[in-house]
Amino acid sequence: MRNELAMALRRGPYQVNSLVGGFEHKTGEAKLYWMDYLGTLQQVSKGAHGYAAYFVNSVLDNDFRADMSLEEGIVAMKKCIKELRVRFIIKQPQFVAKVVTKDGIKIVDIE
Repeated sequence: MRNELAMALRRGPYQVNSLVGGFEHKTGEAKLYWMDYLGTLQQVSKGAHGYAAYFVNSVLDNDFRADMSLEEGIVAMKKCIKELRVRFIIKQPQFVAKVVTKDGIKIVDIE
């Protein structure tokens, strides 16, 4: 993906930022990476992007801990959704959460 974005800079650039998550079997840890439109990749512990990030990142800064359980993470996500419903200009009727584990990806109900 980084190579594709780097090549596109010279032809017709994409204006896309991405959060890429996965599970590393060697270390047994889930990983999250932020990749910007230039192809720069950085490992992060939490993230959001787009206009919603202005509201969600403040909630994550207050509530995120590296040792959170899944249930605590879902509570933090619900706080993020509540903040978006109060302050964001677009009404999103439904949110989908996907949890990355060593067993794969599963969809979690957060409503």
